[in-house]
Amino acid sequence: MKGQTSVSDITRAAVPATAPPRSGSLETRADPPWSANEGDPAMTDSGATSGGNDQARQQKAEADKAVADARAAQAAADQADAQYAEWSSSLARQKREAQARQAIAQADQATAAAQQAQISALIPDFSKVTPNTTTIQGQ
Repeated sequence: MKGQTSVSDITRAAVPATAPPRSGSLETRADPPWSANEGDPAMTDSGATSGGNDQARQQKAEADKAVADARAAQAAADQADAQYAEWSSSLARQKREAQARQAIAQADQATAAAQQAQISALIPDFSKVTPNTTTIQGQ
C-alpha cells in the first residue's frame, strides 16, 4: 500500500485528535471540536450548566445584538437618505407645488360658492313677482 492513502489516513490528517487537558490548563472541555453539542451547555441534575462558557456566550450574544442594532440603524439611515433624496428632487418639489395649487383652487372654489350663496340670500327672487302687482308670492 505504498503511495496509497486510505480514508482513515485522510480522516486522521483532517481531524486532530483531542488530547486530555494538561494539569493547570484553562482548557477543561473534553468534547472534540466536531461534537454535535458544540455550543450547547451540558445540563447537570441541579440545572446548572457546565463548561464555564456562559460568559463567552453572553458576550457573543451581546456582540451579535450590537451588530444587529448597527445594521438596523444603517438600514434606517439609508431609508431616511432615500426619502430625503426623493423629497428634495425637483420632480417631488413640482408635485408638492402642484398639490398646493390644487388645494388653493379647491378652497377658492368653495369660498366663491359660499359667497354666492350669501349674496343670493340678500337679493330677492324677482321671478316670483307677478306682473302688475306689488306683492311677492311664495314667502
